[in-house]
Amino acid sequence: MMKQTLVQQFSETQQTTCSLVPDYIMLTDTISDAMLEKLENLDIPSKNKLIVCIDHDTPNSSIAVGKKQRRLLTWALDRNITVEKCQGVGYIRLLESYVKHNDIIAGTGYHMAGLGAAGALGIRMTEDELWETIKNDKVTLPHPAVLTISLTGTMPNYVSIQDVALAIQKEYSNKIDDHTLIVFKDETGLTTDQRYDLCHFAQQYGACSALFTEETISCNTRFDISATQPLVVLPGTSNQTEYLGALHDIHVNEVFIGGCRGGKLEDLRAAAAILKGKHIAYRLRLVVTPATSSIYLQALREGLIDIFLDCGAVVMNQGCSVCWGKAQGILDAGEVLVSTGSYHYPGCCGDTNADVYLASPCTAAHCAITGTLSE
Repeated sequence: MMKQTLVQQFSETQQTTCSLVPDYIMLTDTISDAMLEKLENLDIPSKNKLIVCIDHDTPNSSIAVGKKQRRLLTWALDRNITVEKCQGVGYIRLLESYVKHNDIIAGTGYHMAGLGAAGALGIRMTEDELWETIKNDKVTLPHPAVLTISLTGTMPNYVSIQDVALAIQKEYSNKIDDHTLIVFKDETGLTTDQRYDLCHFAQQYGACSALFTEETISCNTRFDISATQPLVVLPGTSNQTEYLGALHDIHVNEVFIGGCRGGKLEDLRAAAAILKGKHIAYRLRLVVTPATSSIYLQALREGLIDIFLDCGAVVMNQGCSVCWGKAQGILDAGEVLVSTGSYHYPGCCGDTNADVYLASPCTAAHCAITGTLSE
């Protein structure tokens, strides 16, 4: 008997819970000292499934961070556990080298759903839940309500996939909660990079996870991407969005193009096409961060890094960078950041009195040139 696919399993509506065996378990350098201490004293039954990613604070920004990272690395290497050390954002590295269709991946990260770009299921859980998963090699979760969305149409030239993701949020936010699994059926020819952003944003605006399927499924609804307009997420703790055309002359101090949502190769290409032959606005800082080492190398080959440096940007090492907000591009009180990162709550990238607007790489690149957030 053939094993059920993820979509088939979650379509079994009579179930109240799901018991799943993970293919991978992701640990990052955000792990707490308490969790690490518990792991150090555990005889791990399926250590071949664990992947340790040192990606958030790299190079380490303090002695304390360096000490924890060394402790985590020592634990992993002593147990022959796979390590991704300073190769870039863990989610993208997993997509590049590990995750396959129908895989199940557990972790504590807030962007686990992005792995749905490969047709896999990324499950975010607490450290206590992850501890039980590591001990028992099993994930138990409430059976989600499945929302299937068929994507149709052609994306306008002036729109990025991040705008499409925010438009979907506007359309379906009242139908999505933390028990909702979004299953996308793509009829538009999206790339893996683009699919990542749609799944990533689905988790950001409340879904438990999201994934793409190539199976023949009955879709609850259709979303035509042809009518999408550029959108921006406003500063705050909730995902309140506004059309770019409704914003007028918001003066910007810093622009960030990078992270798992803005540092993929397609993102860098889009930003470079806008920045080529131009120079960033006076007194504005532009920070560019390729998501992974392989992306960085390809950006070098294509001359994208030259374009960024020529326009006045600071090109950082691969990793989370400004999105992580603890070591690079930190904001002062009253400053404004336009970011392709994932966070915009007060204090996420520096002072609590700084404002963070989330935008696409194209919108961010335009802001870097003009010095203002406006259409």
